[in-house]
Amino acid sequence: MFLKKTNNVSKQKKLLFVIGFNKTGTTSIHRLFQQNGFKSVHWDEGRLAKKMLHNVSNGDPVLKGYDDKFDIFSDIVFRTSSFHFEGNSLFKQLYYDYPESYFLYNTRDMDKWLESRVNHPNVVYGMTEFQLQQKLLNTTDKEKIKGYWKTQRLRFEEDINLFFKDTDRLLILDIADINFVEKLTTFTGFKINPTFWEQHNKT
Repeated sequence: MFLKKTNNVSKQKKLLFVIGFNKTGTTSIHRLFQQNGFKSVHWDEGRLAKKMLHNVSNGDPVLKGYDDKFDIFSDIVFRTSSFHFEGNSLFKQLYYDYPESYFLYNTRDMDKWLESRVNHPNVVYGMTEFQLQQKLLNTTDKEKIKGYWKTQRLRFEEDINLFFKDTDRLLILDIADINFVEKLTTFTGFKINPTFWEQHNKT
């Protein structure tokens, strides 16, 4: 839908896009980079994903307004009381607009992830994420909502595996991997002190 290439490819700057869904260690990854001295942005109260939507609608580089301030981007979600947008869905546009950049798909055990999302207490526009999905899907059945999220994630994984299959710009990494920081360091080339790798916002 937003795959059109923009006229202005962004400055050749190496950025890292953390494209795992929320509740897959995005806060922990954000703080890992932040405490290592990187310019990292996480969610930004939904403004990050909202700005991305605005930019692609206007034919601008996806992260215009952010790409000159930050190097690491995570938890790219925007929601209201009647709308939910996953910014990771713009991974193709990010790929074309920022050709020197890399992508981390941070993942975790499916069942644990689904329960974590159900229990996530963060309230936006008077609703938790689970309550918003109840409204959008018109159901109170927890299993139906978890099934919807599971299908969404599996389709996304199919898409990124197909798109990145002939490139070296994507790393898929389980947050439970004991060598998480080591593998991330090798992939990015960034110097990352592993002592800052801790669990945050557990649900």
